[in-house]
Amino acid sequence: MIALLDRSARERGLGNIRARIGDGHALPYPDGGHDAAFSLFGLMFFPDRARGFAELRRILRPRARAVVSSWQPLDRSPALAAIVGMLQQALPEPAPPAPPPPLVTAEACRAEMGRSFGAVEVHSVSSQVPFPSASELWASMERSMPPVVLTRHRLGEQAWASVSARVRDTVTVRLGTGPVALDLHAWFSVGTA
Repeated sequence: MIALLDRSARERGLGNIRARIGDGHALPYPDGGHDAAFSLFGLMFFPDRARGFAELRRILRPRARAVVSSWQPLDRSPALAAIVGMLQQALPEPAPPAPPPPLVTAEACRAEMGRSFGAVEVHSVSSQVPFPSASELWASMERSMPPVVLTRHRLGEQAWASVSARVRDTVTVRLGTGPVALDLHAWFSVGTA
């Protein structure tokens, strides 16, 4: 992803973008050095979200703004909820304990961000992503959805192959062979340093 970002920035003649890999609990930036910051569907998975919010605040200049996104409750997206349920049923053993619950309500987003930021506003954002088939939706999720990717790594490729096939087959039966739309509902929390 970093290589793709670097290449895209060069192709567009953008010389002021530098991609760095770092730990969200200890960002590799100086105090107060940024005019804005964001975490897109990342901070919601941190084991210590309070520390993540504090780090995001630390790197911002006074009155700078930050945006943190988080998914809304799973039941708002029926196709996604179905796939997560199918994955849980297909696993050879129970999944490890879940991380802290995501920021699934506007109140939780406001409260957690409000510990490090002022004037927190929470906005509901929805979109629909079309896929040519349920099988393509599952292929996308097993490549890019963090809990699924982590489960895949935990099981190893050999064990994952049978789990993935079971989920793909069940998803196809349950959602059909035609196009599938994935409803996505998120919170965008905006706070001021």
